Amino acid sequence: MAQTRRGPGRPPGSKNKNKKSSSRRSTGNSRSSGTEKRKKKSENGSAAAENRLRDEIVSLILVAVGIFLIIAFQTNAAGSAGLGLSHFFKGCFGFAAYIMPYYFIIYGILLFTRKTIHTGAKSAVLLFVIFLMISLINSARFINAGTMAGGIGKAAVFYNNGMVLDDGGLFGMVIGGFIVKLVGIPGLYILSVVVIIICLLLLIDTPVSRFLEAARVRGQRRAAEREERRREKVGKFRLFGPDETDKELGDKTVVKEDYVSEEEKGGIINRLFSQRKVIQIRLIASGVSCFLILLMSIFKDSAYFPSALSGHTQFFVAVLVIYILTLIIDSNVIIHGFSFKQGLNYDLPVSLVSLAVLANTAVMAFDEGLWFDNGILIAPAASFALFMSQAGKLKMMNRIIDNFDF
Repeated sequence: MAQTRRGPGRPPGSKNKNKKSSSRRSTGNSRSSGTEKRKKKSENGSAAAENRLRDEIVSLILVAVGIFLIIAFQTNAAGSAGLGLSHFFKGCFGFAAYIMPYYFIIYGILLFTRKTIHTGAKSAVLLFVIFLMISLINSARFINAGTMAGGIGKAAVFYNNGMVLDDGGLFGMVIGGFIVKLVGIPGLYILSVVVIIICLLLLIDTPVSRFLEAARVRGQRRAAEREERRREKVGKFRLFGPDETDKELGDKTVVKEDYVSEEEKGGIINRLFSQRKVIQIRLIASGVSCFLILLMSIFKDSAYFPSALSGHTQFFVAVLVIYILTLIIDSNVIIHGFSFKQGLNYDLPVSLVSLAVLANTAVMAFDEGLWFDNGILIAPAASFALFMSQAGKLKMMNRIIDNFDF
């Protein structure tokens, strides 16, 4: 059987052949680029999750260290390690050492709520510089011609005086004295405040211009939402058709559903149940801490109260630690209270009172003369207010779930 010979192929310069090969190459390149993008996206997602986990761990450690330092600096219940830390930090920074524990706790809360940059060498340096500036501001009230005369040669005197809070500590007196010689006391205050503001901007990573722009955008968005709600109300409650003042509304009635697809419905309801579970946990923990503070207040002077906590300082430090834990548990109330995206909200009074009670309890722990025999500890009242706020949030969440369109 004769075989038919295959004719010659396309000439080397054929256009169609180039188009096919180029299209194949472009398709292969697009596929490879898409694969690279997906791979890079997954890597970025895993890196973000890892950073978030690290931040949460560091924040919990900072809060725990802060609570331990409160006990170490204000009582003798932290053992020899606590006593050594108390002498060292007071000798180096004077009264500013008392600020350090609360400094750790506040930063830990901000880090846990994602209000600062991720932890790392940059954040550590910025935090350290801020604390050093606070120490300089504290030492300015002790610096005079007599303290500046000795300079570094009086380091031992500065350290010993700092341990008994008679000056600004070794760092504050030496570095502060050097700065005062150059620019004076006003220059020391100005320099410290400016450095603190710059470090805070770098730590929060939100420039002032970006903050103002974000505020402007939020204002525009709120205005648009108010206009949309007004249109919905007009379409829903008007007895007759739109009048002459609302011609732009037309005859359409705006109807919104709870979800668009079944997949979205499942995601929404899962989020609602998850949020309700978190609120329930917060409510139980807040109730337990409120009950503990209330018991301590009731049995303070009774025979049933532990002798280790019967002293004034020990009692208030214990109350302060439990109350700080209560604020951490109810941090969602505090954050929502100071969130002015929708204007003033119902959590703002509770937040202000809670922080005022924190300051009051801390001051009474420092100064025994502020407490009278017939005084009333207000920490239980503030804890109960936070508990009731969480109960209100749980009630609201239950209503949202009950009214959800299944």
